[in-house]
Amino acid sequence: MIPNEVRSNDVLPDSERIAQSICECQCDKTTVIINVFLSMEEVERLCNNFTVLDEGEMSMLCTPTHFRLSYARGHTVLIKLRVNSVVTDPGLSRVETLKEKLTAEFKSPLRDEHLTCLRYIVEARLHYSEVYCKVYELTQEFADIVEDFSVFDGTLEDGFIQFVQDSRFNVRQAQTW
Repeated sequence: MIPNEVRSNDVLPDSERIAQSICECQCDKTTVIINVFLSMEEVERLCNNFTVLDEGEMSMLCTPTHFRLSYARGHTVLIKLRVNSVVTDPGLSRVETLKEKLTAEFKSPLRDEHLTCLRYIVEARLHYSEVYCKVYELTQEFADIVEDFSVFDGTLEDGFIQFVQDSRFNVRQAQTW
């Protein structure tokens, strides 16, 4: 097992660099490397297969691509808000109006909200171009509070979050850490 160390500045320690070079090399099909990753991007880049463990039980074994396609349904919409829009009362009311319009337009609840960032997961029933055009129109309407936006396909992290919500396994729902 190759444990990852907590990164303070996203620079890989020497031991982790060596472990990653081993993972990236051409290993034969019988080689098994167990690694504890901190990011889903590392899993997607380095692993042929991976599993999700819950209380020591394997709850799924598949490729990262299969997992992402199975559970990361839809498109992720990120909207970056202007800092000055979230510190004034008129700006805050405009942000609330934007959130209401996005929720109504995509029939999708707000997934994450930070001081200057809104994140929505839009169901796959809409094409990427439709989602992009609708978000573009809304950001033009709210140009005074929106600094930037992006629309992209669901990520492995989105899939993992959905998997935990859909899982028939006990993923420690009642515990808070």
